[in-house]
Amino acid sequence: MTKEILSVEHLSVATEAGDPLVQDVSLTLLRGHLHMLIGESGSGKSLTAKALIGALPRALQSYMEALRYQGERLQSVASLLGRKIGYIDQDYTHSFNHHTRLDKQLVDIYRYHFQVSRKQAERRVTQALKRVNLEPAIAHAYRFELSGGQLARIQIASVLMLNPEVIIADEPLASLDVLTGKAIMELLTHLTATHGQTLLLITHDLSQAQQHSDVIDVMKAGQHVDHLTAEDVQQQRMTAYTRQLFAARKRLTKEQS
Repeated sequence: MTKEILSVEHLSVATEAGDPLVQDVSLTLLRGHLHMLIGESGSGKSLTAKALIGALPRALQSYMEALRYQGERLQSVASLLGRKIGYIDQDYTHSFNHHTRLDKQLVDIYRYHFQVSRKQAERRVTQALKRVNLEPAIAHAYRFELSGGQLARIQIASVLMLNPEVIIADEPLASLDVLTGKAIMELLTHLTATHGQTLLLITHDLSQAQQHSDVIDVMKAGQHVDHLTAEDVQQQRMTAYTRQLFAARKRLTKEQS
């Protein structure tokens, strides 16, 4: 069985006027690996992820030479979203509607993908909420009744409960407190190490990248400028730009200590 599970070749994103935002990016995700996509704000990380799953804003256009899942060439991953490919968005507030209780929405999401009874779906939802350190009763609320951090965790639970083979997570810890973020990061790391799931984590947190990743891809100004294994990072085999990023993080850490 090939280790490659999801790949995109020569992906570009542009405005309607043709102004380039992402240029000629190729990524390959390996089964059971934790990939990090890093770069400064505005480097094109989130646009790359959204283009990969076909969720770009209508005002933007994308082109890719090839998109493959488990070696099979696809036009899009739309049919795989949910059960095969999960997506954790930065915009968690729009992941749920405001007029239906969250637990009902979660149950309906699960039953859309799996032909099970409501009771079975409720049990799966309960398990997922506990995995992100939430008491199941909290989901009896409506979207507007919960904090941003609570909603972010419920969105993560809604992806994890479907047990997808690939999870693409765009800054999933940004709205969480330090302790909750650490617990969620440990959970995501556990999924790759123990269950063989593949994770692509978009982040600007270089400490996470160094501590947890198997592979790091680096973007700068819409371009893919570096590809590193954990050994590459340890041996400092990287471009000058990537070395500069890590050096800046170390300086900032010292100033804050």
